Amino acid sequence: MRSSAILILGCMLAAGAIAIEPTIEEEGPAGIRVVVPPSVVAGQALHVAVYGLARDDAFANPLEIVNDEQLTVTEALPIHGRFSLAPAHHYLLGVDSLTPPGSYRLRVGDRELAHFEVLPGDYRSVEIPLNSALTSIRRDYDPQKVAETEELTRLVLSRDAFAVYHQDALGWPLPADTRQTGLFGDRRIYIYANGQRARTIHFGLDLAAPVGTPLVSAGAGVVRMAKDRIVTGGTVVIEHLPGVFSLYYHLDSIDVEVGSMVAEGDPIGTVGSTGLSTGPHLHWEVRIGGVPVSPQALTEKRLVDGGVP
Repeated sequence: MRSSAILILGCMLAAGAIAIEPTIEEEGPAGIRVVVPPSVVAGQALHVAVYGLARDDAFANPLEIVNDEQLTVTEALPIHGRFSLAPAHHYLLGVDSLTPPGSYRLRVGDRELAHFEVLPGDYRSVEIPLNSALTSIRRDYDPQKVAETEELTRLVLSRDAFAVYHQDALGWPLPADTRQTGLFGDRRIYIYANGQRARTIHFGLDLAAPVGTPLVSAGAGVVRMAKDRIVTGGTVVIEHLPGVFSLYYHLDSIDVEVGSMVAEGDPIGTVGSTGLSTGPHLHWEVRIGGVPVSPQALTEKRLVDGGVP
């Protein structure tokens, strides 16, 4: 399994500013030092800091995650960094929920830098019956639906190297105690109106709320999409870091425009039940370089440990 290239975040920080916990440190080749968590759950983000890697080297060679079979799971390049007394490149990588558990290595070019474990996620199996209208939305061919899918895919695989807006943990778009009707990573089985079944994976977190309930941005960023779509209904996409996006689906109304800047907690729209939706709720999703990761996990730790000078 190989994802599209993940091009996320690198910056030059003073050594005393780094606080990635829990972490292990490994001495790599030629004095390169890597700070990485000892393990990550499949479906969550991996935070890595690499010290002593020459800037040109960092930009020329992606940081890869590989296993013993040389299977590349994901890769990342740093953005343009800033210099300080102790340069470090920082990476935020998405580990797909389908990544097999086991031992993995971090590698730049032909140099292995560190080791860590991928742990299995605990994901549910859920059946969701669809009526005729929702069956049609999901199953029937529509060239507009195809075009919308391609547009969104291009967006979440893109990155703006200057989009460094939010480094802290993400906030909640609705109150944190909002009832969760769909969990990240749910292995879903859609039951169509004719009895046929289709399997898929739920890439976000569903938060139930009445139609018209105001929702806010989970973090500071720039609005990259604000439109109605066939499958996701009212849709807002915000870029917080290069290649790090939060997505908000099924909105009843949209209160932002493409290109507008938002701060954490700014209103962006209201909850609805548009598109492929069985009831009023917000589908909240986070993508890192195109890889969906648990939004809730990113409310519990900083996106970038230390901060950008």
